[in-house]
Amino acid sequence: MRLSQWTVLVFALLHVGCQQDSTALAPVDFYRGKVLEIIVPTSPGGGYDRWARMMAPELSKHTGATVIVRNMPGAGGLLSLNYLYNSARKDGLTIGITTAVGPYVNQILESEASRYDLRHFNWLGRFSYDSWALAVGSTFEGQSLESFKTLPVFKLGTMSKYDMYSIRTVLFTEALQFGNVRLVAGYRGKSDVELAIMRNEVHAFCVSVLPALDSFQAGLFIPLVVVNDVRVEEIPDVPTIFEFSDMTEKARKWLEWELALEKIGRAVISPPGVPRQRVEFLHTSLQKSLESEDFIRSTARRNLHVHYLPGEEIQVMVEGVLAMDTREQQELRQMIDRYF
Repeated sequence: MRLSQWTVLVFALLHVGCQQDSTALAPVDFYRGKVLEIIVPTSPGGGYDRWARMMAPELSKHTGATVIVRNMPGAGGLLSLNYLYNSARKDGLTIGITTAVGPYVNQILESEASRYDLRHFNWLGRFSYDSWALAVGSTFEGQSLESFKTLPVFKLGTMSKYDMYSIRTVLFTEALQFGNVRLVAGYRGKSDVELAIMRNEVHAFCVSVLPALDSFQAGLFIPLVVVNDVRVEEIPDVPTIFEFSDMTEKARKWLEWELALEKIGRAVISPPGVPRQRVEFLHTSLQKSLESEDFIRSTARRNLHVHYLPGEEIQVMVEGVLAMDTREQQELRQMIDRYF
């Protein structure tokens, strides 16, 4: 039986009305009783995973949703970013955590693995920022930068060409003008690099300071230099890389760029296309969660520290580090290629 034109029109109007009703719901009503999913770009048990699982109950309290964590490791954080950008629901019920450094460099250098544009995500806020250090194993003699300059080959462990550890290592090496550095790639993660150092396969690695404090204090690894413009409170005797006076202007420029990139830190995003009211609700809920006294005490007990920045500020920082012309892109690519 054929439908009349009037019947078709009525169905169409009802469909539009339902859509309008759904998006017109106040965010507090929309999220109540729903399931909100946090996509984590690493395996269970790591630092990003711990943060997500600590945030989940706070976000549940402030959104009214049941918050669950879903791990999506792969490609140095690119797998989860590609999912969030291209496949995740745009209704505000999926958010994700970003990794540092690697995703930005992959986008700048137009890697085939990056199918996203970081400028188009909804940046909800930064929850953590940490300095990183070049650290060596405690079994190596000398334990100073000068002693490693004299080695025939100074081996640094990393994972892949464009991940955060490799980029940090390349820029560090360029700054200090080490001519004997060799990057040994192929390790699956930080724990594998730590084992490689203990087995004397490599000499050193780049590591975030706060998660490594226990191993520093236990004497397993020795931090030699930190990349920051001020010394790190937890390891005040370790110099910053900017204290080395023989650095070239080019090296200083790239280190300052990398430092700006590091200060974006670990952030929470939602996919493009989420209704603006829901983005603002998530932004407010995240801020309340991160600024909760219970949450701050809980993270501090685990050597984790909250460094909240609102999404609007992070958005500006992201656009700044991605604003690179063709000449600078080529310069960065050439620096990385020299070590692989």
